[in-house]
Amino acid sequence: MSRLAFAVFLSSLPNTVLAEVSFSDILNDPDNIELNQAFIDERIQAGDLPPALSAVERIIQLQPLNVGARILRAQLLISMGNLAIAKTEIDALDRYGLPDNQQQEVDRLSAQLASQLNKWTTRGAISVTANYDSNVGAITDSGTAVGESGETLRSFDSEGFSDKRSDSALGLTASVTSSYDLGTQTRDSAYIRVVGRKTNGDTSDLKNLHSASTTIGTQVALGSYSTNTFISYQHIHRNSVKNDGTVVKRDDIDTVTIGTQLGRQYGSNNLQIGYSYVVADYSGRSATSDLSDSKTHDVSLGLFRFVNQQTALFSNFSYQQRRASDRNVPTAVSSQDRNVTNVNLGAIRTIGDFHRITGSVSYRNLEYRQRLVGSDQLIRDDRETTLSLAYRFNAGSISEHLLGWSFNATATRVKNNSNMASYDITNNFITLGLTYEF
Repeated sequence: MSRLAFAVFLSSLPNTVLAEVSFSDILNDPDNIELNQAFIDERIQAGDLPPALSAVERIIQLQPLNVGARILRAQLLISMGNLAIAKTEIDALDRYGLPDNQQQEVDRLSAQLASQLNKWTTRGAISVTANYDSNVGAITDSGTAVGESGETLRSFDSEGFSDKRSDSALGLTASVTSSYDLGTQTRDSAYIRVVGRKTNGDTSDLKNLHSASTTIGTQVALGSYSTNTFISYQHIHRNSVKNDGTVVKRDDIDTVTIGTQLGRQYGSNNLQIGYSYVVADYSGRSATSDLSDSKTHDVSLGLFRFVNQQTALFSNFSYQQRRASDRNVPTAVSSQDRNVTNVNLGAIRTIGDFHRITGSVSYRNLEYRQRLVGSDQLIRDDRETTLSLAYRFNAGSISEHLLGWSFNATATRVKNNSNMASYDITNNFITLGLTYEF
């Protein structure tokens, strides 16, 4: 539901203090403009659109020239899938001599309607990024590792370096999403999304890789609940690296994910519950690759809350259980079996219509089930903390010729504290990107 359309509607009504309004209140005083206004606000916040539409139409009966109410009616009709009636309303509004802000909203609704009348809708994006990694080889904080018997060892990366190295990389990402309107009153759809990525490092080959993924899913409303059920396949090819002149093959990774999400709007709060099952297959080094094959169950609970027009808060809790695919190989079981608990908290702040700042902090506890014989002294237990700050600028604020372009900047710090120095690793990442959406 467009907050701009709702703001346009509210601006056309007298100022009033909105309080909780029941349907019985409306029945007792159906011609009360302020009462209908408060009822509309509550129903839209709850995602309950049919009663909101009825209240808007009552206001139009009382005030036929209330343009804000008519714009909101058109938006509600589009959201509910009543496209033919919405087109009639928009065509009528187009004949009005409207102020710029209202005409812009009518133009936006007209474009949205034209897109939705075509059952197939396709959108895409292309991004170019410059990436910096302060510890490309994941060398430990101390520069050392601890052997199985407690002896101190040097920490080496895949290219044979024992010192921390920073590196930059260029990345290119292209994505296309095509959705098909199933023709229901609740705007249900089926979709397919294809994403391709490629990165190339500067001084190190560790960032040299490319990937492709395809996701097929459906988004369906079940009463007051929204659902997203999907299946996804991803292939990652990591280029080989060289260690003292010797070529070191790195695994390719094929991942299949089946998942579903269930959402419900409660006023300004959106609650999300999710489940996914992931199968990862490593290949390229025969039996050595097979040691990393795994199957993972993941459940999550998320909450997104609008504080006001500019600020939102979000949180997520998830629990993940990963197990080695081959239960008959002790090394596979001890290296892959783990339980992961993750907590994420963050905030989004919009400045004007074109600037967005997102900050978040997350904590992960990775509890391994067995000691990795031949390598680790203890059963591994990691506590990983991630701090992230992101900024997004919509270039359309400069010129209408730049609509669809955006600039993105992200700074991230990831610090892993383990019960063994071999896994105490800190990375700092900076990403600058330019994106065009079409």
